[in-house]
Amino acid sequence: MSRIPTPLIKLLKNSLFENERVIWQGRPDAWTDMMIMRVFWWIAPPWLVLSAFAIQKGWVDQSAFFFLMTGVIMLVGPVALYITDLQTLFVITDRRALILRTAWGKKTATSSWFEQIAKLDVFLVKDHVGHLDLISHKPNKIRHEGFRCVKQVEKVRDLLQQTLDK
Repeated sequence: MSRIPTPLIKLLKNSLFENERVIWQGRPDAWTDMMIMRVFWWIAPPWLVLSAFAIQKGWVDQSAFFFLMTGVIMLVGPVALYITDLQTLFVITDRRALILRTAWGKKTATSSWFEQIAKLDVFLVKDHVGHLDLISHKPNKIRHEGFRCVKQVEKVRDLLQQTLDK
């Protein structure tokens, strides 16, 4: 596993309660996550060329900014997702599942308490990499959160299920 950045370690320490024990921690497979989105790299260049052509011909006046920004976002999106994944940590403790992020200078800690988790779903993306969806039932609301692009997702689900059953 790659080295965990210091800001994530600090956020983890600040997010844990007294006597809360970490059972598992892992990071998203950033490369796989970016490659899922690479389809935008096939769409964006022709989009930008056609947008530039349409702007030159005067077919789009006030919409030019929208068309150009859409193309730029399609080009930059997968790389931005990659950078976000590098600054994400998934944690399973003896009380809850945590998603910690320090991306773009904003520190967030999202937790799903075991009492709230009603179901675990796995969606395989590639080989043993997949998404682990934590479906929580709250009054008048069903919440979907989860670990995105986790390596060995079946093992992580089994570990979380064992911890939930205790």
